[in-house]
Amino acid sequence: MKNKHSIYYLLWQQNTISNWPIYHTLYDRCHTELTTYCLSMLNNHKVARVIAYEAILELMSQLDDERVQNPDAWIINLAARKCQQRQAAA
Repeated sequence: MKNKHSIYYLLWQQNTISNWPIYHTLYDRCHTELTTYCLSMLNNHKVARVIAYEAILELMSQLDDERVQNPDAWIINLAARKCQQRQAAA
């Protein structure tokens, strides 16, 4: 079951009901936290912001999928994989 208290689940939920003020507040918080996480693995703020943005977009498209049981863990794992791929390519 999805964690209804997950910040990422709330972001998806607000996006689906088109509550723009709440959506943007949640997006800003999610993006900031995820960028900080990515920055802990990378030394490039711009790349960390892009990876965080891409991860949030992927999560938004995947949350209806029942395979995403824990949005917090899913997005952290995705961001970590993307950061590792970026490091390996550098």
